[in-house]
Amino acid sequence: MQAQFLDSLAPFAWPLESSDLAVACGRVADHRESLLPAERLALADVGTVRADAYSSGRRVAHEALRGINIDGCAVGKHGRVPVWPSGVVGSITHSRALAIAVVARRKRFAALGVDVEPFGRISRRVAERVLSERERSRLVDDSWRTLLFSAKEAVYKALNPLTGEFLAFRDVEIVHGDGRFTARTTRPCASTAAIAAGEGFFLAAYDHWLTLFVCRSGAAVLPASAASDASGETAPTRSDRVA
Repeated sequence: MQAQFLDSLAPFAWPLESSDLAVACGRVADHRESLLPAERLALADVGTVRADAYSSGRRVAHEALRGINIDGCAVGKHGRVPVWPSGVVGSITHSRALAIAVVARRKRFAALGVDVEPFGRISRRVAERVLSERERSRLVDDSWRTLLFSAKEAVYKALNPLTGEFLAFRDVEIVHGDGRFTARTTRPCASTAAIAAGEGFFLAAYDHWLTLFVCRSGAAVLPASAASDASGETAPTRSDRVA
């Protein structure tokens, strides 16, 4: 995995080896000067906070694209969803402090979902709504409520472009191990096989949980329509934040 860390951020690494996949991470700030002309059009009715998030996300997206040798391509926008260059799949996420983008060549990866959440974001009360009883019984400590929430966000962001399906938090269950996680659906649905075949990764960095979920191309479990028509757009997340 190619990686770029901006703004003096310390490097991190997910255990995923592929020269066709790249990640970039930077701090959220006003980075409107880094936007390409087509990307600036989206700022017409965006407030300052959202403009910072949007411009920071596009900034790290540009850096990630350079990691797979694509330069000078705008990352468009359809509603709140990024639109990637042809042949590319990707995902953008941000907190109030950090912005992260992951991109890959579609010939290797059919879907990517990335998420970042500050430690302690998910309270016990929220966890009772978004985590299953079994998930709550496996928590290492209270901060892991946020980890499992983030892992679900990453799964949703990866799978929605493949299946067009909007899943509730309780529709997906996460099992975590040492820096990795698996996911399964709790009911039969269009995403069941693809989620079961996907790979999840997590780590702690910068007082945040960072999660990544990937589906490799060529997997027989992917819906036929997804394999031929996937747009490369990243799904809106359950927290409905700007990408």
